[in-house]
Amino acid sequence: PVVLKGCQCTSCAEEQPLWRLSADTLKVKANDRIWAWGVWLYTGRVPVFYLPYFSQSLKDPRAPIEIKPGYTQALGAYVRTAYNFYLGEGQFGTLRYDWMDKVGNGFGGGEHYQFLSTTGSIAGYFAANKVDSSQDGWSANWSHHQELGGGLSLSGNIDLLSNELFNETYGLSQVDSYQQRSYLALSSSQKGYSWGLQAGQTQVLQSVPDGSGGILSREIVTV
Repeated sequence: PVVLKGCQCTSCAEEQPLWRLSADTLKVKANDRIWAWGVWLYTGRVPVFYLPYFSQSLKDPRAPIEIKPGYTQALGAYVRTAYNFYLGEGQFGTLRYDWMDKVGNGFGGGEHYQFLSTTGSIAGYFAANKVDSSQDGWSANWSHHQELGGGLSLSGNIDLLSNELFNETYGLSQVDSYQQRSYLALSSSQKGYSWGLQAGQTQVLQSVPDGSGGILSREIVTV
């Protein structure tokens, strides 16, 4: 490893990088990982975050920390923050915290996993309403795929929402905003033929038009 003092670094492939780290001490292992002490995170030229210690994989193209302000009618002004971590090939995830002026606080996380012939992801988000705790909401998703050998594979997916509009309101993507879908599937791909078995249920959010270009109502339909 190389040890540097009073330096800056980025893995962002831009002439003017979207993010960079300024550190009192930086240790770099080529094509592997960096370790830093006394760290300022810059977005463009603006210092936005300080950490006494930080570690980041150079194999992860994502920015280590994301800060995204914005505004919607439902949430008001908001700031979304996320910490992206990388543990190894196929093993990475995100922890996030959101501040929302009209609503309150949001806490979420997700992890992608891979080992042997298995891949999958799990994610969840909880929104704590600062005005009325009965309006708290959540979403969760688990997706899994496994190769069983001999051309057989097993896939599954579970989507859960506290209410059908939750992801649409909070702008989340780990569970589809317009449906709740759970299934288990077994499939086989052999030389010359293939087959599959699947069981599950999908709930779709349908809009009923009012005849003048607007929406009269919305309802959940099981298909």
